[in-house]
Amino acid sequence: MSNNSLLVYTMAIGAVYDLRPVAPEEGVDFICLTDRDDIDANGWTLRQVSPILPGDPFRSSREFKTCPHRIFADYTESLFIDSNVQLRAPATELWGHLMPTPEHVFGGMRHSQRKSLKQEFRKVRLGKFDYDRIITEQMRYTEEFYPDLMEQKPFWGGMLARRHMHSDCIRAMEIWYAHVLRYSRRDQLSLPVALAHLDESQKSFSDASIRETTYHRWPVEERPKPAYRRVK
Repeated sequence: MSNNSLLVYTMAIGAVYDLRPVAPEEGVDFICLTDRDDIDANGWTLRQVSPILPGDPFRSSREFKTCPHRIFADYTESLFIDSNVQLRAPATELWGHLMPTPEHVFGGMRHSQRKSLKQEFRKVRLGKFDYDRIITEQMRYTEEFYPDLMEQKPFWGGMLARRHMHSDCIRAMEIWYAHVLRYSRRDQLSLPVALAHLDESQKSFSDASIRETTYHRWPVEERPKPAYRRVK
């Protein structure tokens, strides 16, 4: 049976996070997926999950981020919110901003701090967020099969609006997760490829600053990165 509430979800996988507080909102369910039992809910409903890849918390968390249809089949509309994003407006208002028409199945934000996907690849390499070999291989793949994407702005992964049970959205999100498993775990590198499988009329993007809008602020605090976030 389908749940008519808007789902807002976040994750705390593999490390302790201070969840950003949320206020109750009619018609909205706030759920945090976690494998921890030592975090303060701060208004979220904590739902225990088991990582699909024990020992790889980063890629395990990407399953939940990229494929809400696998976990939340009882909802049809969802907002993914990074755990370091603070909502500044009702979630329903943010949903309306990112998903302005019923025809949209995916809504998000273009990365206001990147000029191109090529630049995002460079940032990932310089930040040691993945291995050089994997980054190079993925760049070559993207240049061969999706050359136009390399000069386009990438998308920010901190807030994602989806009609996640729509068949076209499911297909695109499964492609996204497949790329995270096959290539770099940094999902912003493969999101443009996944979204290329949706019609333009199905996508909506904001060009506002990813740092702050009337709807959100990010990051709320500068957190030390868990050791698994970078490669040696």
